[in-house]
Amino acid sequence: MPRPAEVRAGPPPTARERVAACLLAADRCWLGTHVDPDGDAIGSILGLGRVLESLGKSVVLACQDPPPGEVAFLPGVSRIAAVAPAPGALVVALDVADAGRLGALLPPGRSPDVVVDHHVSNPGFGAVNLVEPDASSTAEVVLAVTETTGVAPDATAARHLLAGPVSDT
Repeated sequence: MPRPAEVRAGPPPTARERVAACLLAADRCWLGTHVDPDGDAIGSILGLGRVLESLGKSVVLACQDPPPGEVAFLPGVSRIAAVAPAPGALVVALDVADAGRLGALLPPGRSPDVVVDHHVSNPGFGAVNLVEPDASSTAEVVLAVTETTGVAPDATAARHLLAGPVSDT
C-alpha cells in the first residue's frame, strides 16, 4: 500500500513572502501610486519597477498626476504615465492608503492584486496586502520585499528607493 504524501507543517507565509511570490509569478506588472505623488510614491514605483525589469518582467509605471519637480532627476521618471492596467497584468498599488487615492486609473470595481504601503490608515484594500506602519516610507517596505525575492537592487534602483525616506522623513 502506498504511503500518503508527507505534509510539511510550518508557519504560514508572511505578508512579505506572499507579495514577493505574487511579483515573482507575474509576467506583466502595473505599478500604480497615489494622486499628487511625492518622492516616496515615485521612488517606490521606479525602484520596484527596475527590480522587476531586471527579472525580465514587463512593467508599466502609472500615476494619474505627473511626478513633482523635486524627483525629476530620478532616472526613468519620464516613463510614468496616466494609464490603466492592461487585462491580465498584476495590479500593484504602492504608497496608496486607500483605493480612492489611485484616482481614475483603475476601472470601477477593480481592486489591486497587491498593496504595499506604510500608512497606518490603510484598511488593506487589495487581494494581498503588506502594510508596515512602522516603516519610514513605502520605499523601505519595497526594499524589504525585494530582499525577500532574493534580488538585490542595483545602484539605480537603490537611488530610486532612497527618495522615499528622504522625502517622507
